[in-house]
Amino acid sequence: MIDTKIIKKNSYIKNILGEIPEIAAKISTDSRNLQGAQIFIGLKGPTFNGANYCENALKQNVLIFVYEAEPSIDIEIQALHRKFPDRCIIPTSNVLGFIQELAHTHLKFWKSKTGGISIGITGSNGKTTNKEMLAHFLEEVFPGGVGFTKGNLNNHIGVPLTLLAIRETDRVIIVELGTNHPGEIKALCKIAEPDHGLITNIGQAHLEFFQNESEVFKEKSELFNYIKAHIKNFQFVIDGDDPELKKLNDEENIISFGEKSKKYQIKYLKNSIQVRHGEEKIVLKNEFIFGKHNFRNLMGTFLLALALWPQKKAELIAKAESFKPKINRSSWVTKKNIKIFLDAYNANPSSMLASIDAFVEYTRELNVFPDSCGFIIGDMNELGELSAVKHRHIGACLKDYAAKNVNFVGHFTKDFSAGFGADARVFSKASDLKDIFTYNKEVKYLFIKGSRSLQLESILDIV
Repeated sequence: MIDTKIIKKNSYIKNILGEIPEIAAKISTDSRNLQGAQIFIGLKGPTFNGANYCENALKQNVLIFVYEAEPSIDIEIQALHRKFPDRCIIPTSNVLGFIQELAHTHLKFWKSKTGGISIGITGSNGKTTNKEMLAHFLEEVFPGGVGFTKGNLNNHIGVPLTLLAIRETDRVIIVELGTNHPGEIKALCKIAEPDHGLITNIGQAHLEFFQNESEVFKEKSELFNYIKAHIKNFQFVIDGDDPELKKLNDEENIISFGEKSKKYQIKYLKNSIQVRHGEEKIVLKNEFIFGKHNFRNLMGTFLLALALWPQKKAELIAKAESFKPKINRSSWVTKKNIKIFLDAYNANPSSMLASIDAFVEYTRELNVFPDSCGFIIGDMNELGELSAVKHRHIGACLKDYAAKNVNFVGHFTKDFSAGFGADARVFSKASDLKDIFTYNKEVKYLFIKGSRSLQLESILDIV
């Protein structure tokens, strides 16, 4: 909800047809979801133009319609205003610029009115998990007062939508910042104005647009650079064992944790993780998350919450036990007596290897025979010229693990198979795996991971 008074000074407005009503308004950018919305912003893209939905939006009682002005469209819009004279229509010079500026203004208005703070999270892997873990911890500090990025709305459109959803009752907003091109994190920071931050890791993500991990680090570290340049007393958490992130270890206000850390040294225990800081030891327990990488995520978000609200230490430690990952994202489900590790949310080489390692280690600890384990491995997108070699490498790693019952899905099955060998089954899409629960009755543990485009979670619906 936004106070519509902040709209009038937006620098992208070309004209205002009618009067802007002074109300607290809900915003929509989706013509399919206008229920209860007082403002519709018609975004524009290569294959769509939200201006085309003006009449439909006005018919559904939208009070303010915003679009990008064009001579061919303006005449039709003006005619609609005559048809709906009690509504306000706002043509802009750039509708994306309008929504970004509006979101930034709403954020500043909220901060000045409530004293709220914004926290930025970025990294190659685990951004969404870290966001949800941090929100879980902070609900202990501000019950019902924590806003955060929904889904993966972490780009030049998603971040403004996250900010525009800030409620007056919120006291902290957690903003996930994504990138697949150089310069995006810096631009998003100018919109979201983070006061504190966390970088999860630097991995092999979006290599289609970044040459190597050093280039990824340069981009992700723009979050730290922005906060350092604008905030005096800030807290910032990094994984100090990460080969790239350790470059920040000597910076002031950095909370660097890891197995090799001198300040915040971690140690993995059964269903828990320990951190040692000076003479103090803290253990975080959780029976719902899986793999060292997720316990690492739990520790990083805990340390940031603790640094910001140290008086809540006991409550935050207890809160760690109740975090549960959402379905499709590093979660366990059971079907037909098969225990399934499902991560159909995203995939890149580093996250894929971390998840496979965790699955193999977990099943070995349970003394599960390799013949009783199965794998469904899907495409890893946005790798550009490195696609073939990275998919072959994943196949080779599965071969090194002596993996059995391997299934590759998607466009890169030939590359997966080149690394693994001829023993794997290959499929072009998830719906082709119709026999996955019956082809080998020995399989009791199943690993599923791939990029979101494959919708591998649909495998669970196969009868």
